[in-house]
Amino acid sequence: MAKSFRRLKRDIEYPNWDALLAILIDHAAEGAPVKDFAAIEDLLSGQYGIPGRLEDQHERLRDRRELSGFHRDRNGMLVATLRLDPASEAVFTAAINALSAPIVDERGNLDPRSAGARRADALLDMVAAATEADRDVPGSGTKAKVVVTIPLETLMSGLEDAAEKGWATTGFSQALSPSEARILGCDAQIIPAVLGSKSELLDLGHAKRLITPAQRLALQQRDGRCTFPGCTIPPA
Repeated sequence: MAKSFRRLKRDIEYPNWDALLAILIDHAAEGAPVKDFAAIEDLLSGQYGIPGRLEDQHERLRDRRELSGFHRDRNGMLVATLRLDPASEAVFTAAINALSAPIVDERGNLDPRSAGARRADALLDMVAAATEADRDVPGSGTKAKVVVTIPLETLMSGLEDAAEKGWATTGFSQALSPSEARILGCDAQIIPAVLGSKSELLDLGHAKRLITPAQRLALQQRDGRCTFPGCTIPPA
């Protein structure tokens, strides 16, 4: 509360400082979190701020926007930190909230995912949509390329023997289970790389998409949603 008051004394021209202090005290007494005080500061800065001060402050915040690289936590999950200025956060949160609403299937069963899991899925949906190439926009889209590295003896003996082994690896050295590789392969360019017994490259395939844009559109028009039993996610 005191920090907010000192910042406001510096940044705005308020008609009655005692009244403003009383407002902040009331919020503190009601247990308002820090983010509520930040919202009050923004509101008052917009109404009573010294001309240009709020814009300069938010521009400085925007210059500090950052998404860190991923690191592995003790549970094996990959964690990154996102820092955004208020305007960017508003756009980001609006998009996440729109895409992370709970889904109820045709039987009325509630979405089993937690709110955090739904937000994570929404972020992945946004990434997938952003990397989808648009035929009407030249150069758009950055489709993921999945290189599936397969030892020659595994290829010769059949994939059944490798059912429980993570033969697929990503360009960032992440081991993938066969099911994870298949899920990624549904909508990515597949480049098979066959290695010999000494990891020498014997054969490198070419990327090939197994569905045309016209076929994708036709499936979306025909089905209207995901066709996995009980799934109601939109086709995109």
